[in-house]
Amino acid sequence: MVVSLANSDAEISANVESTPEGSKKLPAEIADVQFTLLSDLSPADLEFILSRYPSYEVNHSYAIGQKFVYRSKLYKVVQAHTSQSDWQPDLVSSLYTEVMPEGVIGPWRQPLGAHDAYRIGDKVTYNGQVFVCNLDYNVYAPDVTGWEFEESANEEFPQWVQPLGAHDAYALGAIVRHNEQLWVSTIASNIWEPGIYGRELYEERNI
Repeated sequence: MVVSLANSDAEISANVESTPEGSKKLPAEIADVQFTLLSDLSPADLEFILSRYPSYEVNHSYAIGQKFVYRSKLYKVVQAHTSQSDWQPDLVSSLYTEVMPEGVIGPWRQPLGAHDAYRIGDKVTYNGQVFVCNLDYNVYAPDVTGWEFEESANEEFPQWVQPLGAHDAYALGAIVRHNEQLWVSTIASNIWEPGIYGRELYEERNI
């Protein structure tokens, strides 16, 4: 069952901020959000999540850490600069590195150096399992060193737990089990119980 996250929900609109150039961006990112595997997201889900980040612009002054979307992928700036038409984000690794949206766990990639190495707390999938980084500036694969197997994250879908606040709220696209059904969050920073607000049925089946 493909879930479309596009809707007219006022809460979703309220979470999107406009830049002076008219593009959309996320509000301040929150720590300790619930995570969703990239492989669990449909193309429509991922497209909606990425639409909340600004698009790449040429002749734009970028600061370290800024994020934008280019050719349906999310990138982070690793060196301050003014963008040029011949410095495409997918070709110039000294300026940009591809990253996952907040709360989404993607496959491990080989870092090119300290500028795009993994930091403590980063999560990746590797050989079908989820690992969390326990070493700053980690350039090693999870089966070498600097990673721990995260047993709880390797459950197919976690049971819904009532968040205590923004620090442990569910991310947009997070999938949980509740009352023998699967639910996907349609809003960011979601503290609502499935079936009440901010979620849609992901797949109707017994757990």
